[in-house]
Amino acid sequence: MNRKLVIKRAVIWMLSMMITLCSASPVWATEAAPAAAAAENLAETGNGKTEEIKPAETNLSEAKPEDANPPGEKPGETAPPAEKPAPEKEKEKSPSGSGESEGSGKLTVDGYEVYAALSGNTSIDAIRKGKNVKLVVSVRAEGLTTEEAGKNGITVSKLSDSFRNAGAAKVKVTSKRDENLEFTVTIPKAVYSGRGNELRLRVNYKKSGIPSETITAEISECEEYEGKGDNSEDATGQPVIRIKRISPQTAVGSGESFGLELELENTSKESDIEDLIVNISPGNGLYITDDTGSQVVSSLGLKQKKKITVRMTAGQELAGPSQSVDIEMKYNYYSGGSLTSGSLSQKVQIPVRGGAAGQPLIRIGRGRIDRPVNAGETFQMVIRLENTSQDKDIRNLTATIEPNDQIYLLDETDTRLLGELKAGTAVDIPVRLQAGAELSQAASQLLGLSLKFDYDSDKGSSQGTIAEKLVIPTNGKSGKMNIPTPNIIIRNYSYGEKVTAGQVFDLEMEMTNTSSVTAAENVVVSLDTGEGISINSSSNTIYIPKLDAGAAKKQSIKVQALFQSKLQSPKITISFKYEYLDGKERKQATSSETIAIPVYQPDRFELKSPVYSENFRQNEEATISIPYVNKGRGQVYNVEAKLEGDIPALEKDLTLGNFEAGKSGTIDFVVTPKKTGKVEGKIRVSYEDEAMQQKTEEIPISVEVMEAQNEQADFSENDEMARPRGTVLWPATALAVLLATALFAAAKARKKIRDRKMEDAKREEQDDDWDDVFPEDEGGEEDENGTAEEEQDAEERTEK
Repeated sequence: MNRKLVIKRAVIWMLSMMITLCSASPVWATEAAPAAAAAENLAETGNGKTEEIKPAETNLSEAKPEDANPPGEKPGETAPPAEKPAPEKEKEKSPSGSGESEGSGKLTVDGYEVYAALSGNTSIDAIRKGKNVKLVVSVRAEGLTTEEAGKNGITVSKLSDSFRNAGAAKVKVTSKRDENLEFTVTIPKAVYSGRGNELRLRVNYKKSGIPSETITAEISECEEYEGKGDNSEDATGQPVIRIKRISPQTAVGSGESFGLELELENTSKESDIEDLIVNISPGNGLYITDDTGSQVVSSLGLKQKKKITVRMTAGQELAGPSQSVDIEMKYNYYSGGSLTSGSLSQKVQIPVRGGAAGQPLIRIGRGRIDRPVNAGETFQMVIRLENTSQDKDIRNLTATIEPNDQIYLLDETDTRLLGELKAGTAVDIPVRLQAGAELSQAASQLLGLSLKFDYDSDKGSSQGTIAEKLVIPTNGKSGKMNIPTPNIIIRNYSYGEKVTAGQVFDLEMEMTNTSSVTAAENVVVSLDTGEGISINSSSNTIYIPKLDAGAAKKQSIKVQALFQSKLQSPKITISFKYEYLDGKERKQATSSETIAIPVYQPDRFELKSPVYSENFRQNEEATISIPYVNKGRGQVYNVEAKLEGDIPALEKDLTLGNFEAGKSGTIDFVVTPKKTGKVEGKIRVSYEDEAMQQKTEEIPISVEVMEAQNEQADFSENDEMARPRGTVLWPATALAVLLATALFAAAKARKKIRDRKMEDAKREEQDDDWDDVFPEDEGGEEDENGTAEEEQDAEERTEK
């Protein structure tokens, strides 16, 4: 081994050792060794050739973990063993949702708890349809430790099962780090659907390599609903909230501050109350000193009680022995599996002392009623009147009883003449009453009482009045629940295939009463048309005497789409006003709907007869033109034209784009016919109107193609037959040569004549000189004649 190869091998070995020492895990040295060996195998020999060199005896892959310290460790410390990739057969710590993987971890349900939702940890024994509950499920994993899954590495989602409207699931890991994974899943709110008893959950892990798994818990407390079809009768009634005044217990004096403490109780055994808001409105003699008269009570579970307190102050003048405080409550509750809004209004009486200046005070109360009054029940109530004044007697006292529409008076008259009521004394008035056959859902009914009397004041005999309302507890559940209000909707409506501007069309509507038990009567339907559409030749009001429960009625009216409208979908608002019977009470209701009708501009795109070039000759270019005009108010889109037939053209398919309203022009095809005679074909024009409907028009074409025009008319037929076809250049060239030759000959002849005339002129001058010397003889005339003939001959040759 030469010196150069030894040096190179040493360098490679040093680089490998450096990589090993700098690695965070000794496993990396194992990965670096094959790379060093591969580089060494391709070392260069001393003579410049490359040959394979066997690896050195030192194998870096056998480096022990203690030979290197990863970053962050002190020298001398032993690094932990590297985690080698597990082979495929060692996947026993990867739980599988299906449990089919060999040796995989499996989730099991250890147990569960069912609580009433929004009621803390109150356990329940039965879950009926529409019940809102809280579920807590305990889960255990076999073959998967808490450390492997991660303390915060688990998420749970609820799948489709027997519960709906569920809130977000909350996960809490209860196992230690090195123990098998155990955790609880809490679903704070879930509504039982009435079918089955399964709760299905999907468990997901944030760490990669651990697949998700599905678990199922069977909730034995579920009581399946056995009804069929419409389950509206299974809906839970509105829960009733009973209000009890806790304080003040003694009469409140003028200007005195006090706290009004009320106890709210959910009397329902089926529905929890959520989002409860209590609004307190005192009478004229009492004032709220808190920032607001509204109290927010987040929830009120089954049979649960909660207290609220409002700080108040009594005014200087208090009329009567008590003051009324109006309590209005708004809340949500689950009925039939859906969240429903409810409201209740009640009055609370607060005893007071004092009153208007000089007027004695009469405290009004009633005798004890042991239990709430049921619907249709007859009962007797004792009204007690007490003159709280210490020095003023009351004379001519009369009491008038004012029953409401659900509490009836059975006595002969509603007015009692009581006469005199001395200071500090009291009188009892027995009253016979009966509850109506249909009581409302309210927990109590109010009975009015008005008092009139005379008394002595500083100004003499005066008259005083007091009006109060007495609270009678009632059991609204015993009465029949108010029937739901029927609703009238537009189930279907039609207007034909397409409506164009200016068109009169029939709008057909199908009106349906959605109630299954209550008919709608005296139905008045009103149509309010917006911009772009109007009622044509009929009223915008329709009267329907009766629309039975679940019935439908079709009604048709004529409507016209207007030209000037820029809207493409004019709207029509349809309003319903009707009556219905709730027991023996007639009530009114209203509803409305809005429908839209798409309106398109009419298509008035026109194509005219084709126009041809004047002469259609064989092998010559010509033009076929189709005039067009868009007479409509809308565009036509994606216009295309195609020439069909045995006519060669420069371009047979034309894409012309969009034509706006009012545009006109021609569609031109440049053709070169190859054959003579009659040529026929057609031009197909396609486009889309504003309704995006494809339209196609075909224009037939027919033209006579003549033969190509001859270049030289004096050629004989034989010469034309013998002349080669396909070239027309040689006759023009020959003609140009002949013309040039003739011009050259004419110019030469004119020059010769001009030279001859000049010679003749010189000769004449000489002859004149000789004539002066010699007399004229006979031969002179002949010479002159000969010269004239020669000139005439020259001119004729020039003309030729």
